[in-house]
Amino acid sequence: MLILGIDVGFARTGWGLVHKCTKPRNCEVCKKNKFDSVEKGNSKPRYKEYHYIDSGLIETTNSQSYLSRLIFLAEELKKVLSKFQPDEVAIEELFFFKNHKTVIQVSEARGVILLTCKDYKLFEYTPLQVKQTLTGAGRAEKKQVQEMTRRLLSLDPTQIKQDDEADAVAIALTHGFYTRVNIKNEN
Repeated sequence: MLILGIDVGFARTGWGLVHKCTKPRNCEVCKKNKFDSVEKGNSKPRYKEYHYIDSGLIETTNSQSYLSRLIFLAEELKKVLSKFQPDEVAIEELFFFKNHKTVIQVSEARGVILLTCKDYKLFEYTPLQVKQTLTGAGRAEKKQVQEMTRRLLSLDPTQIKQDDEADAVAIALTHGFYTRVNIKNEN
């Protein structure tokens, strides 16, 4: 299962893809990764359940009009969806604590993202859920979440350079953990 995580932003929207292996054969898709996530050491490779596929940023500039920035966000996200065709999309729920000036802009960007992803299975997670899932602590710092994401996916610190990308990968990974728990609870 290919999960697209989205960290909502107006000027910068991060996206990240994680592949969740449901069966060992399903991990064959991971051979196309730009980073090798296969554990080595035995004669047969042992696949981990989650693999980092790719991540990126959709950035707008102040020189663009407000409307053109929202349109650009939708067009760039459509390109990501078309290229990777994820099975599910996980998006961060909005939480504003410090910067009340950007509430409306980010809310409108989130609306554009939700509309662009309407044909996919959509799931939402709060920042608290992401922190608790990945670190076990709801008050974890952003750097702690990013470090746990890096460790869980066996990533080199240079593989994901931007905070928004790292947050998006963390959201995708959180969704993977949530779906694993929900599948087990349904059986």
